[in-house]
Amino acid sequence: MTNIFKIDRLCSKGDSLFDEGKYRYAIRYYDKVIKVVPNHVDALSGKGDSLLALERYPEAIKFYDRMLSIYPDHTDALRSKGIALYNTGRHEDAIACYNKTLNLNSDHEFTPNHRGDALSWLGRYNEAITCYDEVLATDPYHVDALRHKGDALYALKRYDEATTCYDSILKVNPDDVSALHYKSDSLVREGRYDEASSYFDRILTVDPDSAKILHNKGMSLQHSERYDEAIEYYDKALAADPDHPHTLYHKGNALLALKRYTEAIICYDTVLLIEPGNMSALHNRGAALYSSEKYKEAISCFETVLAAYPDHINALHNMSNVLCNMGRYKEAIPYYDKILAVEPDNGETIQNKADALYYDSKYHEAITYYDKALAADPDRGYLLFQKGECLFALDRFNEAITCYDGAIVANPGNLLALDSKGMALYCVKRYHEAIRCYDRALAADPDHTFTIHQKVIVLSQLERYDEAVVCCDRILAVKPDDLDIQHEKGYCLYMLDKNRDAIACYDKILAVEPDDTIALFQKGLAFYDEGQHQEAIACYDSILKIEPNDKDTLFQKGRALDEDGEYKEAITCFNQALEIDPYNMDAIFHKAEVLFGLNRYQEAITCYDKILETNSDDIVVLYNKGNALCNIDRYKEAITCYDKVLTADPDYTDALYNKGDALYNLERFREAIMYYDEALRVNPDNINILYDLSDALFRTNRYKEAIMRYDQILAVEPDDTDTLYQKSHALYILGKHKKAMACHDEILAAISNDTVQLENIGNSLHTMERYEEAIKYYDRLLEIDPNNKAVLCNKGFIMCHYEKYKEAIMYYDKALVVDTNYMHALSEKGTALLVLNEYEEAIECYDKVLAVEPDDTYTQYAKGFSLYLLERCEEAIECYDEIIALDPDHIGALYYKGMVLAHLGRYKEAIECYDKVLTLEPDNLDVINDRDAALYPDEKGNFS
Repeated sequence: MTNIFKIDRLCSKGDSLFDEGKYRYAIRYYDKVIKVVPNHVDALSGKGDSLLALERYPEAIKFYDRMLSIYPDHTDALRSKGIALYNTGRHEDAIACYNKTLNLNSDHEFTPNHRGDALSWLGRYNEAITCYDEVLATDPYHVDALRHKGDALYALKRYDEATTCYDSILKVNPDDVSALHYKSDSLVREGRYDEASSYFDRILTVDPDSAKILHNKGMSLQHSERYDEAIEYYDKALAADPDHPHTLYHKGNALLALKRYTEAIICYDTVLLIEPGNMSALHNRGAALYSSEKYKEAISCFETVLAAYPDHINALHNMSNVLCNMGRYKEAIPYYDKILAVEPDNGETIQNKADALYYDSKYHEAITYYDKALAADPDRGYLLFQKGECLFALDRFNEAITCYDGAIVANPGNLLALDSKGMALYCVKRYHEAIRCYDRALAADPDHTFTIHQKVIVLSQLERYDEAVVCCDRILAVKPDDLDIQHEKGYCLYMLDKNRDAIACYDKILAVEPDDTIALFQKGLAFYDEGQHQEAIACYDSILKIEPNDKDTLFQKGRALDEDGEYKEAITCFNQALEIDPYNMDAIFHKAEVLFGLNRYQEAITCYDKILETNSDDIVVLYNKGNALCNIDRYKEAITCYDKVLTADPDYTDALYNKGDALYNLERFREAIMYYDEALRVNPDNINILYDLSDALFRTNRYKEAIMRYDQILAVEPDDTDTLYQKSHALYILGKHKKAMACHDEILAAISNDTVQLENIGNSLHTMERYEEAIKYYDRLLEIDPNNKAVLCNKGFIMCHYEKYKEAIMYYDKALVVDTNYMHALSEKGTALLVLNEYEEAIECYDKVLAVEPDDTYTQYAKGFSLYLLERCEEAIECYDEIIALDPDHIGALYYKGMVLAHLGRYKEAIECYDKVLTLEPDNLDVINDRDAALYPDEKGNFS
């Protein structure tokens, strides 16, 4: 009994020391008991619990096993063994103990809580929560159960429920730091950063130097985008733990968000010194370098990250963006492809790849990716706009317009879309709609110079140059040094024929850019249109010093030289242009025109033919070729050209007219009339056509119709003396002499003092033997100029025609008073004297003529005849011989020589003369008869 009492006292002493937490001392007393009574349950249990409290878990498990070998259903021992097993990481074995305990006693205190902890360690959170709920069902404010349930819910990301658990703990103990910490963390996870921040503040009132809490407070502020405040807390945390990489990393991220890239890079560099393999820090360092436009260094960072983690989405994304910013789109695309291989529906990457393809000019592929992006977001304005840009680049303008419309619907203020739509409408020649687009854009931004410039281009296309100039001035008011707009303004002014103002624009450009060849070229055109060809040539020469082989400048210089009458130099310029571009049709055409003007028609034709080799239906060239052929009398070929022109354009007036002229020159008058009529059908008021038509009608003896046409001309031009003259001629032929004379009266009234016309018309009538009419003109002329020897002589001739020889001689004498050596008057006077049988005086006249003009066969002939009539036959024969010496086939001289010889009885010689005449005129009956008479003279030697 004494020993039992003693053992109980020892065990009680051990229990007292255990309760005081003096576990090592308690074990000594328990050992004493166990030494005496090895299976003493309380001692075994007490020692196991003491070892458990001292965290000597393996030893504790041995004692619990000894106890359970004696008392296998001892629930406290089973639970405590479970705790020891749990703390050695043998969670499944611990759960087995807890399960056995609960099987024996389902209400065993704290065991569900411990079982829940073991299940949580195994990640079996839902089962663990069930265990905690069993505890909380009997004790709703069991702190450990609440805390561990909250942790399990937190692990399941059921943050709101976890927060409820922590709130329950804080009701019991408002300063429970662990609960405060976990609640704040749960709030952060829920995105309730401001609420979380207040809990961190509560923790910091208890532990103001906690680096972890300071860090977490910074994180909470950073999540709320309060970056400056976050950095303050990171700095406080780093004061407590200067080399904490996690805090340095997040401080770097806050600095990166504030665009304080250099400071951010220092943070990341510090992290990488501590943790060289920290890929997150290296990645964000690359992001900071990228944002600092240090692209090569950024690429190096991203390449290192991707070497370690090839599928690092952010690194792939940033790498591709850096390459795009460097214009290396082709290299960026494979990185976008790697992202899409992992995240095929990543809308941002699909869009970015589409953009890269667009900027790499792969428009078809880009459209495919914009369509993929639009499938997810069909009304997104940016995507519609970019797709429109691709379609625009592919010249698919109508489809582009549809896309721009979608972008504008998404954002009515999208000025880029309005501008691009305007340009697309311009490209499909919907100019008025384009202007409406630009006006809509300008209503939002009146000073947007790009839009105003585009409007200028469309207005120029519509030839609304005045409005275009106003727009140019709007731009120049904002950007007075904009040379492109000066160019546009100069062009518009040039098209308005305001060449001086245009030249002023080009001068402003050339003051800044003296070698601006476009300004020089346009200035040259303006000078050309002003007729200042030398100034234009100077502009072109300035261009040719810079660009000696500029074919357009050589061509324009050629035109200016042509206009300035420097034809050879013009041809040289055209030839130089053609050496550069042998198929420059403008140069060939203008060269042909210059050659035409120089009457070098065959060369011009060669040029026209070269153009027609390329374009056989060019009616202007065919027409001009026809004109050149006419000028070298190749009328049939010309007609072929005109026919081709008229096949293409049956109403081409000039071709109809000129074909009529060609037919006229071929004396195909009836056909010519037909084409003149057609030309008049198209252009009934063309006087030239009427004139040629009337002439053709005259030539075909259609005098009445000719007179009708003359009257049409005279109705328009009543003083047209040529037409009056032609009309008088037609009337004369028709026997309407009074009307013909009336025409001459009108002519004389019109040209009464024009001696040249008076003489010309008089001579014309004289030639046509219309002497009575001719005399009217000669008389009027002699009233003005009584000493006109030619007219005096001609009037003498007419007097001879009327057998008024003495009057004729009077006129010849008047002519000879004016000019004693006027041979024609002397010769004609001799003829008049001859007719009056004044042979000696006649011969005197002839001798005077022959003294000056010994080869005048007409005068020799008349003299010979006069000598013959005076029977001075030998002298007459000498005259005829002189004529025959000059003209062996002179029939008159041969014939009269024969007659004189026959008269002298020299029949044989006479017959020789007659024979020679008959070789020339075999059917001349007078000669045949005289020859027969010479062969058979009568008895007296006479011949008829």
